Amino acid sequence: KTAGDRFGSSVSGDLPDVLKGETEPTVIIGATQGGNGGSGYVESRDRVTLLVQRVFMGDQDYDALGFQVRVLGDVNGDGVLDLGIGTDPRNADVATAPGYALVYCGSTGALLHRFEGGEIGSGYGMELAGVGDVDADGYHDVAVGEPFSDATGTDSGSVHVFSGQSGELIATVHGPSTGTLFGLH
Repeated sequence: KTAGDRFGSSVSGDLPDVLKGETEPTVIIGATQGGNGGSGYVESRDRVTLLVQRVFMGDQDYDALGFQVRVLGDVNGDGVLDLGIGTDPRNADVATAPGYALVYCGSTGALLHRFEGGEIGSGYGMELAGVGDVDADGYHDVAVGEPFSDATGTDSGSVHVFSGQSGELIATVHGPSTGTLFGLH
């Protein structure tokens, strides 16, 4: 930890669903700056001991990795809760890439999916959530918010729903009008 890394800027946790055989209770903590303008990082910690289990790093400076962190449910069907991590590079004057959202395997830490936004400044990845099994394939699916997209007017916003199993886009829903910020909280 360093001064200015904004450790704790996002926090999520979830108890396992023992009726479904899920294990590994987890706490996830984001540090969006990773040291004053860094890429940001996220720590996955044991819920009981709070010892660090894994550390995930952003791609480039000002990604603000960890702007959003979530325990998503069992996305890959291995019986362990998986982790979702979002970015917010739009908050930097030097943003050069669109936002993205990452899904990591809760048991191995392996990257399962990377979902990338199209527009710089659209807020893609600022919000994400586990949404249950939308496509009825037996796996939890993932929704990614893009609140500043201009699909139906300036800052109307969008939400994209992806298959947890394949990572394929299932559906996109757009905010109804200008300024809606659909997909934010």
